[in-house]
Amino acid sequence: MIENRRLLDAWLFIAGILSLGLRLHHTGLDSLGSMFVFGLHAALLPRTSDLLFRDRRPGVWAAIVVILLPVPYFFPRPEGVVCAVGLMLFCLATDRRLSRGGAGGALFTGLFAGLLALWNPICVMVCGLWLLFLLSRRRIAFAATATPLIALAFLAVLATWIAGSPRHFRALFVSDSPALEVGIFVGFLAVGSFLGSALMARRRTSIAMLLAAVPVAYPVVDYFVRIDAHYRVPILWVSLLGSGYLLSCAVAAVWRGPAAGGDAGYPPLHLLE
Repeated sequence: MIENRRLLDAWLFIAGILSLGLRLHHTGLDSLGSMFVFGLHAALLPRTSDLLFRDRRPGVWAAIVVILLPVPYFFPRPEGVVCAVGLMLFCLATDRRLSRGGAGGALFTGLFAGLLALWNPICVMVCGLWLLFLLSRRRIAFAATATPLIALAFLAVLATWIAGSPRHFRALFVSDSPALEVGIFVGFLAVGSFLGSALMARRRTSIAMLLAAVPVAYPVVDYFVRIDAHYRVPILWVSLLGSGYLLSCAVAAVWRGPAAGGDAGYPPLHLLE
């Protein structure tokens, strides 16, 4: 079984490389690097699916989607897919390291998250949510000791960047343009809307579902109208796994073959159980 899984991952890796290679108009070192990372991105989807769903099939379907459809056009430059690969590796590595306990795993997690945050700020959100999930599921051994070490290592990476690029750090908080004020205003509205929706849901206000659905549905419309690859591509694997899960459930509903082992049953309809 393990050999078959590794063979499938190898085939997906090769198919991912060929999928991007056929769409490139020239071949150079940059192109070869992009092909390698894209192949790794496709090969990691089943492993990440196994971690999240306890089932590799959604990841296999997600890899088929990313190989056959023109997904590479989302990232004209390779840094987006590098972040996506980094985030999947972060989830896979930290789940094992943190469950074992020890200061080394906690420091490794904080350093890894800090490096991803320097590469793309959207990675902070994914890393933070993943660590909160592990904490809620008691997958972090000796959490009272590990959590401060993770935060310390993460801040150490950011401090190194701040010391090396003080102007860039200052530009985050001081600007002559109104963009910063607009960003603070929009951020306040987002946090206020979330907390308000949570309070309305707690009090079972009838309009709470509508008010919560509008800001949730807005990004879906924005994806169709305008795609910002800088922030979208690093988390594209999340959408791919969701689509792969939908396809795997649809196939299971149409074709119900004999069970192929203890893990052949499809998982319940929630993401990280």
